[in-house]
Parts: sequence; structure tokens; C-alpha cells
Amino acid sequence: MLALFALTIFTGAALLFLVQPMMAKLALPLLGGSPAVWNTCVLFFQAALLAGYAYAHWSVKWLGPRRQAAVHIAVVLLPLLALPVAIGHRPSAGASPILWLLMALGAGAGLPFLVASTCGPLTQRWFAATGHSRGRDPYFLYAASNAGSLLALLAYPALIEPLLPLGEQRDLWTMGYIVFAALTVACAGVVLARARAGAAEARAPRAALIAATSDDPAPTALRRAKWVLLAFIPSSLTLGATQYLSTDIAAVPMLWVVPMAIYLLTFVFAFARQSPSLPALARLLPVSALGLAVAFLIDARRPVWVLMVLHLAGLFLGALLCHCRLVAMRPAPSRLTEFYLWIALGGVLGGAFNALAAPVIFNSIVEYPLVIVLALLMRPRAASRFDRLPRWLLFIADFAIPVLIGGLALWLDDHIRGDLVEHAAMEDRREVLRLAVSIGIPSMLCYLLAGRPVGYALGVAALFATGMIFGYQRDGERLLTERTFYGVYTVSRGEVFTTLVHGTTTHGLQYTVADPQFRAIPLGYYHPLGPIGKLIHAYRDTQGPDGRHLLGRAALVGMGTGALAAYFQDPRQRITFHEIDPAMVAIATNPAYFTYIPDCKATWNVELGDGRLTLAAAPDGEFGLIVLDAFTSDAIPVHLLTKEAVEMYARKLRPGGLIAVHISNQYVDLEPPLGRIAEHLGMACLVRRDDTSEQVQRESGRYSSIWLVMAHGKADLAPLSRDALWLSPVLRPEVGLWTDDFSNLWSVFDWN
Repeated sequence: MLALFALTIFTGAALLFLVQPMMAKLALPLLGGSPAVWNTCVLFFQAALLAGYAYAHWSVKWLGPRRQAAVHIAVVLLPLLALPVAIGHRPSAGASPILWLLMALGAGAGLPFLVASTCGPLTQRWFAATGHSRGRDPYFLYAASNAGSLLALLAYPALIEPLLPLGEQRDLWTMGYIVFAALTVACAGVVLARARAGAAEARAPRAALIAATSDDPAPTALRRAKWVLLAFIPSSLTLGATQYLSTDIAAVPMLWVVPMAIYLLTFVFAFARQSPSLPALARLLPVSALGLAVAFLIDARRPVWVLMVLHLAGLFLGALLCHCRLVAMRPAPSRLTEFYLWIALGGVLGGAFNALAAPVIFNSIVEYPLVIVLALLMRPRAASRFDRLPRWLLFIADFAIPVLIGGLALWLDDHIRGDLVEHAAMEDRREVLRLAVSIGIPSMLCYLLAGRPVGYALGVAALFATGMIFGYQRDGERLLTERTFYGVYTVSRGEVFTTLVHGTTTHGLQYTVADPQFRAIPLGYYHPLGPIGKLIHAYRDTQGPDGRHLLGRAALVGMGTGALAAYFQDPRQRITFHEIDPAMVAIATNPAYFTYIPDCKATWNVELGDGRLTLAAAPDGEFGLIVLDAFTSDAIPVHLLTKEAVEMYARKLRPGGLIAVHISNQYVDLEPPLGRIAEHLGMACLVRRDDTSEQVQRESGRYSSIWLVMAHGKADLAPLSRDALWLSPVLRPEVGLWTDDFSNLWSVFDWN
């Protein structure tokens, strides 16, 4: 019986984590990759999960476990009429995309997801009603639920997505749901059979269980609030760690899988039969949090893998401590479904806080260190040497010492740095000494408060705040810091260059000097000596077969600082930027930051939205050049790189036109899939790599880059083929044809 109930919970949880990325992938080609699409998908599934938990709670409360089990047999079979999951139709012109997506998700997957989401709390509640000896405390089965979620989380990107097209994924999910429905019916049958059994050995445990739980008092409002908060913190911490690691440490695609796996793993450990020791976690978390605060203080970016381990260890310890406290506060099985309902609410609030509220409230990733501090506040208080002091003195110390820590760090940094600058002989040791004193002393003072949860949390908060202040000082003259759903953009002006940065990714730069001749030079990946500069120079005066100037009409997907506009200075030319983020448009067109676009003499306009969708709306045969530049960060928009997408781009080209794709990425090699698509479509294709040293980058602003260009025929690439640096793309047999139905990002991941 125990194996049956555990397998049912495991299967239901796995189905939940498989259907979410699958449905999002079905919607991407139709609506694009805007945050509205992703956030709407997340919001829908979180709301459906909460609704499923609410159904589990209220149906058991009104009907009781046995009658509810009978009713639920019909409920679990009903979604079989709606399978397989699908996006039934395309959005109509003028329809609200958000409303359409919510309706499409509801119609295509809402009912099966809702029923599967009830499995965890409902099956545990049934198990408690069977009279099984382990049913007195069935919460350990929640470990099976999260183990199923963890397996599905890892299996989808590593196995299912790379091996199966979407059609076969949907069929696999349908078969999985049929198995889940059969298991659920079997569990319900056990509950009903036990209810009818009249033997004393079956009745006695049930009677003992009822006697033990019938008088269980309702949880207080404070206890419910603690449940919500202890679920909120790990949810928010997971998203915060993911965003910080993928933007400020390393823009690694698919990195989000690791923090989410750790989040689920902490549930498994916490709800296991023997959960980790809370006192041990309470001692380890302060050490990890202090390490994170020091990393913030010194703006550590290297070594990458050490920092990865540090942040992931902090996530693991913080989430595990909160989840272990949840287990310690669990109610009797009679209130199990209510307990899970409040946990689900806390998880939803944590996700909403990071995804929806934080980008509006903060202009940097403040929510991440803020939730680390909240996790420290959740430590259970233990006896310490401070207990001998008067309470009023301890209360003052909890607030006064953190203020002292932050002020001391700022004062020491300012004074030591100023003193050492005056002594040229100590120049080479200046930074080491400054860090040792200005950071070491406040950190040690902070750790003295480790026995005081409130004081220590505020002390770590003071160190985080000081690190953010140091960050503003390090950037020189910071002209702008702005946060959108895509991340935090920073515009900084140095002595030589003004740069636009998103985390560790530089989106563009321009000479700071006022000389218009220098400011007209496109820099970064768009330097005149780089591949795109050579390409545009080679076709500068080219007439297409239709007699029109080939570069007279261009579409540029991805705006950056607008550096490509510097190549279009003929008033007869017309360029259209396709940019998804309005904030990027505001930055690139503001002459106080960058002047590439304001100084452009060609006619230009901006189409806001996902590049694939806005290009699809343009007339066929409209452009002589299409430039795609959206692949340098961690979030690779795969829907822009499929066979169907490239076919659409090709239709938009004039005779003799070109598609140029910027495929520079530190962790992903996009040359093989694009080369494979060009081969499949019978298009000509060339690639050029431009490697520059760090010294050249610092002195001239010319960045290393890789560009791939496609055209309808080889003759269209004749001006480039005369240059020996333009080569045919390297194809790899393990990289198949990417379509809207199939792609495999792992096959092009650069593990070096």
C-alpha cells in the first residue's frame, strides 16, 4: 500500500513539472519570448496549482476522505477527454495576447494540470485515512512528490527535449497521465475498501487515528502566517539566486535548472523520515551568509565556479532551514490539506514578489540579499553567552552594532584608500590592504553577533548595503541604473568609453570623447574591422538583381546602443530596429548616453516586440539586410533560430539579400544548428570569427565576435567569399535540424 501511494504522488508531481515547459514551448512561436509570455505561463500554472490545493482541502473538509475518494475517481478520469495537451489555435489580430494565452493554457492543459496538482496533498490525506501504521504522520510522502518534480525538472532539458519533438512529448505526457489516473483510482479503491472493511484490525488503527486528530485545534493566524513566510523565503531565494548567478556571475544558458533542483531537493530532505538537524543548519547558515555578504562587498566575479558553489550552498542552507522549520510546525493529518494550501500560497507569493513586484520596486537585484537576511531571521534562537546581559541592552545592540558595522566599513574603505593613494610605494599592495582592513574588521565584528538571530541578520544586511554602495563607487560615473523584466541595465561613463552593461554582458559602448569623428565609430562587436563591419563595407555600394541598393532597407533585431546605425548615413536608406524592451530603446536614443542613433542620417524607426513576430508582420521582399543580435546572454531565444523562423526571414529578403546573425556566446556554439538549417533550406552560408586580445579590447573597444551570414544563393555571398577569413560553417552530426517542434540546446553547449 505504501509503495502504491508513494508511486502515485511521484508520478503526479513529475507530470506537473513536465507539462509546464512543454506548454511554454508550444506558445513561444505564436507569441514570442517576451516576459509577458513567460510570466503569464508561470502565473497560470501557479494559480492552477493553488486551485488544485484548494480543491483538495475543501473537498476533503466537506465530504470526508472516503466520500471524497469516490467523487475523485470521476474527477481524475474527466481530463482524459481533453488529452493530449495542446495550443488549439493562433491568436487573432488585435486580441490581447495575455488574455489569449490564459485562455489557451486553460483550454489546452488547464484541466489535466489542475487534477494532477491535487495529487500531493490529497493522496497523503487518503493515506492517513487508510489506517496504515505510517498514516499517523504521512508527511514523509511529500518527499516522494518533490523527488518526482526533481526527476522531471532534470529529465525535460536533458532527455525529453533533446530526444523528442513536441508531438511525441505530448503523447508521452498523455501516456503518463493515463498511468497516473490508474494509480489514483487504485489509491481511491484502497480507501473505499478500507472504509467497508469491518475487521477489528482494520478498524482499530482508524479509530485511534480519529481519536488522535478529531480534537486537533485550528491553527492560529500567526501559525498560518509563519507557514506562508517559511514557504515564501525559499521560493523567492531560488529565483533571486538564479537571476543573480545568470547575470552578475556567468551568463550560462539553462543555469536556472540547478537552483530549482536544489530547491526541490531541500523539500525531499526536509520531509524525509529523518530530516536534517535544525541546530546544525542554524550554525551553518550564518557562515554561508557572511561569505555571500563579503562576496558582495568585494564585487567578486572570479573564480566563477567558486562563486557558484558559494551562492548555491547559501540557497541550499537557507531553503533547507525554512523547510525543516515547516516540517517541525506541521499539523496533525486531519489538517494536512490546509497546511499544503498555505505552503502553496507562500510559494506563489515568493514567485510573484521576484517576477512582478521586485522589478517595479527596486532598480537592482535587492530582493536576493533581502531574502537572505529574512532566512537568517528564521533561525531558531539558541542559548548564547549574550543571554546574561540585560534584555534592554541586547535589544539596543541588535540595532546599534549593525549600524556600526556598515559605517565602519565605509569609513575604513574611504580613509585607507585615500591614505594609500598618497604613498606610491604601496600602490601594488593597496587593494589587498584595503580589503583586509575595511572588510575584515566589520565582518569579524558582525560574526560576533552570530548567537543573536536578529542582530546577526541586521549585521549581514549592513554588509550587503555597504557592498551596493561600493558598487556605485566602482563604476565611476554611473549615468543610469534601470531595471526591467529583462534585468538591470547600467550606463557608466569612463575616461575612454561609455558602456551599457547587463550583468556580465556588455551590450555596447561608445567613445566618451566629444570629437564627432571618434563617436561615429561603432565599437564592441560592431567595430569596422570586425566581421559585421567588413560585411557592410563589402556591400556598401552593391545593387541587388532588382536594381535597388541592397543596403537601402535593413532590419536590425536587437538594439543595444544602436551602434549599427553608424553604418547607415545616407538619407535614402531606411532602417528598422526590432527591440523587445522599451527601456533599451530609451537608452539607445538618448543623446546623453549614446549618439549612434541620434546622429544617424538615415531614416529609422522602431518596432517594439519579439523580433520574430514583428518581422513576420513586415511585407515579403522588404529588406536587403536582416541582422539578428539577441544571443549573447544566458537566455537564448531558440524560437528565433528554428527552421520556420529562418524560412520567414528569407521571405522578407530582397533578391540578393543577406541574413547576418551575431552568434557570439561564451557557453553556446550556435554555428552548427544555423549551418544545418541553411543546408536544409538550400541557402548559402559563411561564418567569420574575429578574436582580439584583452589589450586590444581595452584600447580600441573592438570585441571578439562571431558572425554568420546566409543568403539565397552562393552568388549573393561572392563579395565575402573572396575573403579567406569567411569560412563554411562547421556542422556536427549530433546537432540535428532545429524546428519549432524540436531543438536541443545541450547539443551545442560548450563544456569548456
